[in-house]
Amino acid sequence: MSLTTLKLLEKRFPISCASTSTPTSERAQSNVVNLIRNKAAPRGGRGRVFSSGHVTKVGGASKFISQRPLNQLPFFFFPAFKMSKRGRGGSSGAKFRISLGLPVGAVINCADNTGAKNLYIISVKGIKGRLNRLPAAGVGDMVMATVKKGKPELRKKVHPAVVIRQRKSYRRKDGVFLYFEDNAGVIVNNKGEMKGSAITGPVAKECADLWPRIASNAGSIA
Repeated sequence: MSLTTLKLLEKRFPISCASTSTPTSERAQSNVVNLIRNKAAPRGGRGRVFSSGHVTKVGGASKFISQRPLNQLPFFFFPAFKMSKRGRGGSSGAKFRISLGLPVGAVINCADNTGAKNLYIISVKGIKGRLNRLPAAGVGDMVMATVKKGKPELRKKVHPAVVIRQRKSYRRKDGVFLYFEDNAGVIVNNKGEMKGSAITGPVAKECADLWPRIASNAGSIA
């Protein structure tokens, strides 16, 4: 900031001399320094936050020096939040990242009393995807599936389903690793409401927390 700019700032922001013992020049200089700190301090590019620094007098002009990004200061901490890229329609709340053990093409047991025996996964809802990567589902995920064995009125149709158990071990927040005896799911609608009225076997806690209608029909939650 040039000396001319500082003089213009002094003219624009005058200070009255009444009832003070500080000389006018010192008050004017203090006013300019505060103005530089609050208004004319350079800002960091690309959203970076800088420390306040201090103002020093160099060659008759005030200069703002000692700028450091706040994330480089030892006392400042920016927490890193990891956002999930997977969306879930009809579920309540977010899901902790677990190991996915059911890729597209997997055949799982149907654990409800709709009359379907198994479910063939053809897609996973909420997957944005990556080139040549096969979408996979885990406990609590909604999938689109077809019935390979079961009542004729259920076969040759695409049904939404939710995975309630998987044989692939996954880690919980408390550090426990868990896996089930089989891979199983239940047929639901787009709102997450079950088509059947009963569930055979336990339901994973991750699934019960996400889908309250499934939890209400579960015999046991593991």
